Amino acid sequence: MSSERITSDLTKRFSTQKSPIEIIKLEKSGGCIDRESLYLQAMRDASIKEYFFGNSKTTLSPHTQLVSFDDISIFKVNSSSSSAFPSGDHEDPASSSAKGIYEIVTPTPEMAHVILALPHATSKDKEEDVRDASVLGFVYVAEVDEKKRRLRILAPVTTRIGGEGKVAVWGQWPGVIVGLTG
Repeated sequence: MSSERITSDLTKRFSTQKSPIEIIKLEKSGGCIDRESLYLQAMRDASIKEYFFGNSKTTLSPHTQLVSFDDISIFKVNSSSSSAFPSGDHEDPASSSAKGIYEIVTPTPEMAHVILALPHATSKDKEEDVRDASVLGFVYVAEVDEKKRRLRILAPVTTRIGGEGKVAVWGQWPGVIVGLTG
């Protein structure tokens, strides 16, 4: 909305799709105002809490479980790769794929308090297939125990997170969320 750069980037990004997507630039209404960053952060935090714990109408029973490092592959979005989502600096696709979309990482304490996406993909799939896969849901990494080589993960419902070939994607958004599990 009201951004020529984003409109152009999205048009270039989606023009190569099998079924091209038409991008339409909308002008911002005169009554629209930009929100303050503190308000946006509070809304983001409230939405994340609602995802895991529910709201006044729906109560969820989040489930914490321990997952061995060996039972899950963590794909961290390579911040130097423009192929995950182009930023406007359009590179040659060959050089972009040489860098890779993801790097496979071993869990470290730095991973505590982040949200991971669980795509409908396996560690044997190509990076592009992992990137384009639908997301089954999100989990919160409450703790990383390097000695015992396991993660304590919070999920909004009871489900088995780890297993052979399971993948989780660690992106840059929303960053570190402290205090979700107390």
